[in-house]
Amino acid sequence: MLNGILEPKFSVLTIGKHFFLLSVMKSSKVGLLTCMSSQRQTVKSVYCWKPLVWHHEKKKHLKFVLKITHDDSSLVNEIKILKTFHDAACSHLPELVWTQEGNKELGIALIGEPVKSGESATISHKIVQGMIEGLRYLHNMHIIHQDIQLSNLILKCTVNDVNMVIIDYEMAFAFNQGPWKVEYAGGYIYWPIQLLQTRMKLYVSEPADDLFTFVLVVLHLLFPSWFDKFNAGGIQSDNKANQETLRILQTWKDIKKF
Repeated sequence: MLNGILEPKFSVLTIGKHFFLLSVMKSSKVGLLTCMSSQRQTVKSVYCWKPLVWHHEKKKHLKFVLKITHDDSSLVNEIKILKTFHDAACSHLPELVWTQEGNKELGIALIGEPVKSGESATISHKIVQGMIEGLRYLHNMHIIHQDIQLSNLILKCTVNDVNMVIIDYEMAFAFNQGPWKVEYAGGYIYWPIQLLQTRMKLYVSEPADDLFTFVLVVLHLLFPSWFDKFNAGGIQSDNKANQETLRILQTWKDIKKF
């Protein structure tokens, strides 16, 4: 069920297993922040993080994604990471605009469309530049994303510019709080090379892992048809060196030659 605080002000566009895609009408009198702030006196669980920079948008309706959980799990880690971006001097990171006590829901403005393979040279340049600047900022903040892949890159196109934003921080963590072993749960084709080489399930993630997957994203942009040949779901870190796992390992060997 949609949170009752949001229901009167939003229209539901799409419902997924773990999210609502909502639409809110832009108004000079009642905007998103006003709508939520008005509830704070009566509902203490509402948390307004920061106002959306929507006053430059010409669209009457603006999209808003509400991410939710169903079981005993929570979004506490992702919310914690997103909160560190408050007033971040980097345009390649998303904004947490709403959450609720209990860490079961978080809201983010939908700013664009997912990056697709085979983008034009101009847009690909912007994507690569955005990834470099975004990852540099994250790593300087001691944060490893752990799931850099095309589907987690969003393009916001305006009349004069194109900006790329890195999303989905469910697997991200702060590496300055001490090393610990984690289980990889990201995109299959972007398995950390150290896991594929050692066949381990748990590993200590490093900033370099984001850079390795960054290389694969760039190659995916340049040579989409080659990556489409992979049966990505067959790439696994286990004792069975199947054909797809061997192919991605060979890819890394070829990359290192150049």
